[in-house]
Amino acid sequence: MNFLKNYSMMLFKSMTVLLVIAFTFSSCKKDKDDVATPSVSPVVGKWNGTFTLEGAPIGTLYLVLKQDGTAEAQNSAAQKTGEGTWKLGGSAGVTFSCSFITVGGSQKTNLLGTLIEPTKINGSWGTGSSQFNGGFFNVTKQP
Repeated sequence: MNFLKNYSMMLFKSMTVLLVIAFTFSSCKKDKDDVATPSVSPVVGKWNGTFTLEGAPIGTLYLVLKQDGTAEAQNSAAQKTGEGTWKLGGSAGVTFSCSFITVGGSQKTNLLGTLIEPTKINGSWGTGSSQFNGGFFNVTKQP
């Protein structure tokens, strides 16, 4: 009789432990609502500025930077003149790089700069494989 009592108590404890474990795992299920949506990069949008050489403006720069990392160069009439990619990185997250090839593939332009504030990027530009052989650029984000 004592054996049956001990066996029942052991079975009851085992079942209790199993129920606690099952409840613990079932309550850890992640809800789909908890998934974070990616934030929009501060550089996404339209940017206008100038190319300079030895401090003198030599051209205008119109860029549209898209959330998917693609870039579009445009003329003053908002017509696409080039396409490429951009990214914002570096240890502080403010190093801006962009490369685009003109429509027709005749020239590659590279930009390397710093996000000075959410609405300003300054840096150097180059052609071909260089980011420095052209001069400097500055752009301002448009509202």
